[in-house]
Amino acid sequence: MPTRYRTLTVVAIIAACAALTACAPRSPQVVGGQTTDPAQYNRDLAACQQQAASSFSFGNAVTDCMRAHGYKVM
Repeated sequence: MPTRYRTLTVVAIIAACAALTACAPRSPQVVGGQTTDPAQYNRDLAACQQQAASSFSFGNAVTDCMRAHGYKVM
């Protein structure tokens, strides 16, 4: 394979990996909230992730949902 095509292939792979990483859902960084119970936090987070997966919105729907549940999100 000529060097030119090898370079283009490497650039395409790097671009695809960057795009996939950028689209991956992230959990919000919670600094405090309405409860300190880890089980309740996990239930709220799971509910928000499920709601975000079933809806289309701009921005971070999980973060917005966690704020609506009373959590302080960075």
